[in-house]
Amino acid sequence: MASGQKGSLENNHKEIRYICPKENDLKDLGLNSQEKANLIVSHINSQSKEHLKGKSPLEVMEFMNPALYQKFKDFGIERINKDNIVLKPYLLKD
Repeated sequence: MASGQKGSLENNHKEIRYICPKENDLKDLGLNSQEKANLIVSHINSQSKEHLKGKSPLEVMEFMNPALYQKFKDFGIERINKDNIVLKPYLLKD
């Protein structure tokens, strides 16, 4: 991994921790299926990023590689409207 990528990875880890705080049982939080994991990924990657000039990673992927974006959608990872992004533990509650 290039040193320039490590910061992005740490930021993603921090965003995951907003939804799944340390020392909490993931199943108790509601992370009990692939669909819930996809929901986390969808919300995190729908958030705009300064280094992407205000675009989200999923927006950039959809523009740069529509076929890959379609595969993500087929797998259950989709862009979330910016007004509906949730990075809190209650995202996983039914």
